[in-house]
Amino acid sequence: MPIALPFRPSSREGAGQGVMFPVRHFPVLGGESFILGAPMTRNGVNVDEIDTNDVALVLGVAGAANESAFGFGNADTVSHVTGRENTIPVFLADRNQIFEGQLSNGTANLVVPDAANVGVSYGVVRHADGTWTVDEADTTNNVVAVVAFVTQGPECSDPFGQVFFRFLASTLAT
Repeated sequence: MPIALPFRPSSREGAGQGVMFPVRHFPVLGGESFILGAPMTRNGVNVDEIDTNDVALVLGVAGAANESAFGFGNADTVSHVTGRENTIPVFLADRNQIFEGQLSNGTANLVVPDAANVGVSYGVVRHADGTWTVDEADTTNNVVAVVAFVTQGPECSDPFGQVFFRFLASTLAT
């Protein structure tokens, strides 16, 4: 199975070129383990990775892996800097933010997107390697809506392509 590309911000509807994507740093809930691109939710004042079937309070997408903030190392259990809080940047999701990722069929297999995927709402799925994909097989736990796709080019891991999506308004924390 090819490794899926991480979810990442792609564009903002209504914004021109050179737009900066909204980002905020949040403290991470203890005991969490996730990688760059994981969809994040609020858990009290902290953030953690969403559950595949928990489609409420989506904040956005992790801009870094857990425990990658200054003062933390992946193998460390204690901060190198006294009092340093484990935080990560989160690219915020709102009605105007479009993200990109890849499409799978409910398993670890990536699939080629096509015009039939545009305008359809899907769930998302976490794979064993920690990567996330838009789940073409899940039309029950809807989290995202596909707005466009591309199957070739320098940003694609041919032949699997990418989908561009936004988180559904009903799932957003803000």
